[in-house]
Amino acid sequence: MRRSPRGGLVVLGLAAAFVGLQTAFLPPLDSVTLQRRAILAALWLPFQAASEARALGETSKAAPLVNFNIGDKGFTEYTVGDTFKVSMPNTFKLLKESPAKVIWQGDRLGPLNRMSAAIKEVPADNLAEALKEEPGISVKELGKRLADKREKEGADFYGVLQLEDRDAYRFEFVTEEMHEYVLYSLLKKDGKNLLCSLNVLAPGLLWTNNNRYITLGKIIDSFKPI
Repeated sequence: MRRSPRGGLVVLGLAAAFVGLQTAFLPPLDSVTLQRRAILAALWLPFQAASEARALGETSKAAPLVNFNIGDKGFTEYTVGDTFKVSMPNTFKLLKESPAKVIWQGDRLGPLNRMSAAIKEVPADNLAEALKEEPGISVKELGKRLADKREKEGADFYGVLQLEDRDAYRFEFVTEEMHEYVLYSLLKKDGKNLLCSLNVLAPGLLWTNNNRYITLGKIIDSFKPI
């Protein structure tokens, strides 16, 4: 399992030292990998402290619903599979829309700026089992296991938040390439168990650019079951 960096280091030099400590008892890494991890640590660590503070215990206190008016703030609301609604910035381009999945391109090109929302009918009646994990585990443990199964050798798990007044959870994952929020919610509708997902992401070095992570957080908070 990959481990998240800890601490409040904000200077690249200290971040590099931190990465060195973290890898001291692991097989040697090449200089390019170490430099890349040091840069990512320096850029992200100021925000990690706040992220950990929010993710207390199994889940933190419910994440407050972000209030924004769709029209005034430049967001457009979409309906996914007649099951839930989600709002995207008007600068995001709709790429594909089907009853089961919707894909948008963010304000930059490339797959690391592509958002998606989907629904899937599942036989399970609990979230962990719906995500192919054993029922009864905590959402924090679920997040750790999901992180290990992320593409390209897994991801670091940065915590989980439950959305206010909704049975929906926002998981946060980080790799050397990207930073992402992934929402999962198991809804019951017309006698069916529907696994709903919402994925928003950005290249790691752009996560804080122009408060991008705040915009992505608003997208997650806009999740609204129908």
